[in-house]
Amino acid sequence: VTPGGLVFGELVQGVRVPGQYVFQFPVTLTGPKGTHSQDITLDTGDFELLVSPTVATALGLSQMQALTIEGVTGNEAAYTSQVNVTIGGMSWQNVNCIVAGSQAGMLFGLRFFMNRQVGLRIDPTTFTLELYQAP
Repeated sequence: VTPGGLVFGELVQGVRVPGQYVFQFPVTLTGPKGTHSQDITLDTGDFELLVSPTVATALGLSQMQALTIEGVTGNEAAYTSQVNVTIGGMSWQNVNCIVAGSQAGMLFGLRFFMNRQVGLRIDPTTFTLELYQAP
């Protein structure tokens, strides 16, 4: 167990999406007004956690900084915020996120794990995600 309460080597069961080759895993987001659990797609080409405006409003997330993001369907107004994140039995506080419309749904960017030196092992045969302390 690390000082942040993380249990490395824990397996998180992924979710199979029929007809698609994506890896989704259950994530719980917590804000000032409550919690929201959802299967979120791991996106290796995305930088941050992308939260939908509907979920951000329900959680009571604050609007920290306005910005414009560029997606595959064009530019979109967005804003930065922070949310608490739980994956399996592991939790992180005040995680930076981007709140934006419905271009891609909710996505979990790879940089979250890189910034925290948390390695990922995905087994496509068992659809499991293992988190471990990266060297």
